[in-house]
Amino acid sequence: MLRDFGLPVALAPVNRRLVTIPAALLLAGVAAGCTTFDSSDTAARVGDDTLDNDTLTALVETLPSRATGQPQGDPTNADDVRNSITLWVQSEAINQYVEGEGIDVGDEDVAAAEELLSSQLATYTDAPETARQVLLDYFSATNALDGLEAPDDEQIGEIYERGPADSGVVCASHVLVETEDEAAEIVAELEAGADFAELASERTIDPSGQGAGGALPCATTPSFSASYVPEFVEATLDLDVGEFSGPVQSDFGFHVIRVRPFDETVAEELAGYFGSADFRIGQALAAADVSVKPRYGTFTESYSVVPLG
Repeated sequence: MLRDFGLPVALAPVNRRLVTIPAALLLAGVAAGCTTFDSSDTAARVGDDTLDNDTLTALVETLPSRATGQPQGDPTNADDVRNSITLWVQSEAINQYVEGEGIDVGDEDVAAAEELLSSQLATYTDAPETARQVLLDYFSATNALDGLEAPDDEQIGEIYERGPADSGVVCASHVLVETEDEAAEIVAELEAGADFAELASERTIDPSGQGAGGALPCATTPSFSASYVPEFVEATLDLDVGEFSGPVQSDFGFHVIRVRPFDETVAEELAGYFGSADFRIGQALAAADVSVKPRYGTFTESYSVVPLG
């Protein structure tokens, strides 16, 4: 079956469902490579590769519409256009990553992608060659990534230690309290050497964290960004591994946040994720140098194009 139209590539199962990407997730671009530019005939750029307006129109008319639910998108609909730009950006980023890492995309990968698209995307067979090639390149590359061996524990640790903004994965804990003074007291206790998990279990008013030392499930960066309020996300992604924040206010109260160190618990949680193609897709997107024409929006750390402002 096709990937679910609506999930970010880094969150969706590879080789199962065709992805187009949300037109709006949470944050404006604070990740590396999230710049904007203007050019008369160029909608987006990844590295030295550019998306021209004719290819963009072809993609919009090939992909299903997120706005109307019709089999073909509408080139005058902003959501459909941003959705198609996102897919192109992701396809280019993944293929540049594959090429840069020397990963072989074999004939079998291309054949599997062709079969999938021909059988499950109604518009694919009659689509313009430019749109067909973008889709074929994307699925061929993800097929190749899906066949790679998982990194070992040491490699996983090295990647994780880069921090959530670079690793593409977030393993956070937090203490949630009602007032800023309470949060400041917790920060002072942590600075004096208190154990974060013990403080969280004793003091947090978040029921899900009381029995887990404040730990939240590990998640990809885009999944994390889509799951929590912007203030919480931004503060977390600014932290290094093992570092804790000052008081962070949200509608729920005041948080003290920590990015968990790569101990046995985190290593166990991440083993399955780092063994998947989704991890490598996340790495490709996090490393990509992406620009989007301002009239369409900006490419964010949720790996999607969203409106400016």
